[in-house]
Amino acid sequence: MDAHELRIGNIVGLKDGSWFVVTEDHFKTLEFWESFHGSYQGVPINEYWASSLGLQVKLSSFITYIEDNQGQSNEFNLLNSVDENDREIWIVQYNEHTLKRVEYVHQIQNLFFAIGDYELTLAL
Repeated sequence: MDAHELRIGNIVGLKDGSWFVVTEDHFKTLEFWESFHGSYQGVPINEYWASSLGLQVKLSSFITYIEDNQGQSNEFNLLNSVDENDREIWIVQYNEHTLKRVEYVHQIQNLFFAIGDYELTLAL
């Protein structure tokens, strides 16, 4: 995980397996940035996190709809698959177009924001 990928509201993991939501206060704290590379990591995406972010199950994928600034509803899919080495992978599609392979929760949060100016937050 690179520090330049981080936004306020992103979910970030710690080495012990716990996680937290990045706040504006984190961005203002020198200690946060000084310990960034040694202490923090991406939270791997899985079914728990997909549903915790409010994505709804649709067959073998997670789906939601986001509205653009013209009021058009756009389909956002998070597909679960396996690669050629039988490792689990997650692929993001937007209106049936493949955008990117993702590994971490913050990547999905950032894509949602980039595509639809929509904050994807915990729905727990």
